[in-house]
Amino acid sequence: MFSEMTEDFLAKEFAVMVPQLQELEKYFFELVAYGNVSDVTEFLENNPKFNVNAVDFQGVTALHIAVRDRNLPMVEYLLSHPEIDPGDAHLHAIRENEIKIAIVILNKLNELSPGLEYAGVTQSTDFPNEATPLAVAAQCGHFEMINVLRNRHHGLPKPHLPSCICEECKSERERYDVLTIEKMRLFTYKAIANPAFICQTVDDPILEAFNLSYELKKTGTFVREFYSEYKRLAENVSQFATDLIDCARSADEVEVILKRSTGFSHSYKFLYPRLLFALHNKQRSFVAHPNIQQLITSKWIDGWHEWISMDTWMKCLFVLMRIFMLPVMLVVVLVAPNSKRSKFWQSPVNKFISSTASYLVFLLFVFLQSNMDKSEQLRGPPNNGITFTVIDERNDQRPLLLQFLISWLLPQRTCGS
Repeated sequence: MFSEMTEDFLAKEFAVMVPQLQELEKYFFELVAYGNVSDVTEFLENNPKFNVNAVDFQGVTALHIAVRDRNLPMVEYLLSHPEIDPGDAHLHAIRENEIKIAIVILNKLNELSPGLEYAGVTQSTDFPNEATPLAVAAQCGHFEMINVLRNRHHGLPKPHLPSCICEECKSERERYDVLTIEKMRLFTYKAIANPAFICQTVDDPILEAFNLSYELKKTGTFVREFYSEYKRLAENVSQFATDLIDCARSADEVEVILKRSTGFSHSYKFLYPRLLFALHNKQRSFVAHPNIQQLITSKWIDGWHEWISMDTWMKCLFVLMRIFMLPVMLVVVLVAPNSKRSKFWQSPVNKFISSTASYLVFLLFVFLQSNMDKSEQLRGPPNNGITFTVIDERNDQRPLLLQFLISWLLPQRTCGS
């Protein structure tokens, strides 16, 4: 009996209360879903005390149904009700990319409280805490919706790193638990990492993609529980930069992108700073893209297309022949540095061939020097006055001293045993 009472008590104390619609509320939902504004108007006039914000077990209200059905007249009528609570309906409209409906709901939020449209929602069944309109639009990749919200002065700041200990992060840790904070950070990163958001918020989307990819990888190392999510986001952002370089239609356009020095902090000059920055940030897909590789190859051969058509053995023979050409090249480059032949020899591939040939000459000199008359470098045995002559007796090639020691030691061991 005690166990039965305990079970009943636990069931009553810890049971989840699921909202259940009454028959009148179900009928109201059906009218809204049907889409006839006059029927809904007549219903609310006949039931003046009816709760227009009724919620079913899925957290859906009548306004949500109107937004889902893209019924703008119904949405406008429901918002005109004095007791209507928009809740997160504007986020649903933004997710569905319904610009007109979203603007109507945002205007209603401003009527209820100025600046309310910029605030994040709380206690939403479909969106995380503090989800803002711009974050939802950016995460969904709705380009026009993002533009509309930015024109309404919506913003989306980058989240701080998990290792940040500023006052804002300290107060946030006091208000929310760790899981909520990490989910909010991941939700925001998914929004700002969307290509539609990047293209509208920065002037250099490729640079932003590189920096954001590095930041996502760094965040993933701090939050190991969501490492796979951050890694996937970083890969998507890197792929976005690769897709942008894929849009280049000529080598000149690729060269313009690679010559941008924004974000390049090295003091020495480099022909393609953006390429070096990509290598520094380990953007493999960007560097390995055919457009990039084609431009690098063309700069490497510098118009000497015959080098590409040579096979491996011919290239090796060409390097050996270059050894005998080095003195001639030196004289020509010094006498006529601006001549056509001098400029040809100053191309990157020719510099590489000349450097290889010079190194082979260096190795040859080192080898010859190390093998010159090594007998003179040997000291030999010390001259102590006791020199035994090596005599070959019959087929015995051993020295006399060694023969004497063997003949003397062998009988000694035999006698001892």
